[in-house]
Amino acid sequence: MPRASACIHHFEGFRFALFPQLSGQAPELDNPSHLFALGDLVGQLHAIGDQRPFKHRQWLDMTRMVEESREQVLTSPWLSRQQRQAYERISATLGEQLKARAFPAESLIRTHGDCHLGNILGRDEHFALVDFDDCLMAPAVQDLWMMLTAQHDQEAQMQLSELLEGYEQHRDFPRGELAWVEPLRSLRLIRYAAWLVTRWSDPAFPRAFPWVADEGYWDQHLRTLEHQRQILDDKPRWLA
Repeated sequence: MPRASACIHHFEGFRFALFPQLSGQAPELDNPSHLFALGDLVGQLHAIGDQRPFKHRQWLDMTRMVEESREQVLTSPWLSRQQRQAYERISATLGEQLKARAFPAESLIRTHGDCHLGNILGRDEHFALVDFDDCLMAPAVQDLWMMLTAQHDQEAQMQLSELLEGYEQHRDFPRGELAWVEPLRSLRLIRYAAWLVTRWSDPAFPRAFPWVADEGYWDQHLRTLEHQRQILDDKPRWLA
């Protein structure tokens, strides 16, 4: 891997980076060796990220992010009157639930912030993270929870065990953060809808996400948020 100083170049006042072109594909989250490799990758990242805070990146503040997202969705033109009322009620309740689960500042480290499968590429058991646009100060579990996709307990324990075994090759994982998996999932659902409506003026968005203007999308979004509200009332699944 090239050193950062060898990758960053300057041209007419602009900075840019060059890296080798490498082919790759998304990891398979039902493959134990892929999960171990992903945990190993994130553990390496966090061993460095834990050394000092970001200077110019935001801190993950669930209360602020929910409030901003609610305002963006509620002022958009896409919801019907009934949907707007339902969204206002459900998102307010979720906001209170997330506020009660706020992260202590000392738990936050530098993270990638957006570790979904589209931002992880590799071949065999060698993976790399791409797209650091959303990196921020957040709990370590922020970079792991999107890899916990299992629906059944046995598969869930396999995913978690392999991820953490790889992760702890480099850094101890604070197990208590597993209680934040579903709050973080709820926050992402709320922020994703807000991201869509705030970017709608970009000509690429109506072409890429035409269903945002469909009443059915918002009905489904409301059902998903209500489901998350119920999940947050239950015992944290990933601590079981």
